[in-house]
Amino acid sequence: MEDKNSTFFLAEINGKAVGYAKLRENNPADCVKDENVVELHRIYVLEKLTRHGVGKILIRRCLEEAKSRGFKGLWLGVFDLNERAIRFYEKLDFRRVGETGFYYGERRFACWVMKKEL
Repeated sequence: MEDKNSTFFLAEINGKAVGYAKLRENNPADCVKDENVVELHRIYVLEKLTRHGVGKILIRRCLEEAKSRGFKGLWLGVFDLNERAIRFYEKLDFRRVGETGFYYGERRFACWVMKKEL
């Protein structure tokens, strides 16, 4: 949390943390590296509160922050088999612009890079 390239947002209900989002600067995916964008690096909401609008509120706060800092877009990576998350981002006007991946042990998993213009 002390990383100067990261900004965290905490969602609370009745004083209890129910989710958070993290923006990360200066670490773009190859397909957006020449653009003025910031990454939505993490977003988590307690499972029992998914589909209650907490995620939308967190993303809207991230979009506001990105825009206020002069960024032209917000990008994220999402596991290509996570259809529910992909639909969620598409409803918020994120569009697929490329692909990246991550390794878990020896196995590589694909992630879509999605971006929303501000």
